[in-house]
Amino acid sequence: PIPCRALSPTTAGPADCTTALVTITYPYNAHSPSFNQRIGQATIADAEACTEGCPAVFDPPFSGSDADGDVLEYSIIPFTDHANLFEIPDPSTLAISYKGTGVSQDEIVTLLVQAKEKRVMDDARSAVAVVKVNVSTTAEITTKTRLRYLLSNLQKQPLLLI
Repeated sequence: PIPCRALSPTTAGPADCTTALVTITYPYNAHSPSFNQRIGQATIADAEACTEGCPAVFDPPFSGSDADGDVLEYSIIPFTDHANLFEIPDPSTLAISYKGTGVSQDEIVTLLVQAKEKRVMDDARSAVAVVKVNVSTTAEITTKTRLRYLLSNLQKQPLLLI
């Protein structure tokens, strides 16, 4: 230890002072979240049977983690077609649910899932992964149902006639 000398408030000369060992810890954020696979694969076995909150089943298992041990929050980025038909009911758990309406035929829906660190500091990091959900249905596709589906897609993407 280095000897400590300070001016005494009562005398004009130096006086002994007390020393203390102080440890300062800063929780440096060295690692971003990561997923165990680049692309997650999930299935909704029968969209027609889902009334609401039907869970997507991941196979193989799909998860996120953070090497710093930070708590993660998950969300679906509303960027892809049909992303609004899915939700993550509990942001602390990577579990995706189909809301129960919107898919009338077998379809593969691509979702962008974000894992973001829940930190008090402003140095939170995030990662995004692609999740492909194979949505199956046992519904019979009739001409009327197919026409309704095509018309709803035409409203989203206008048809160009030449």
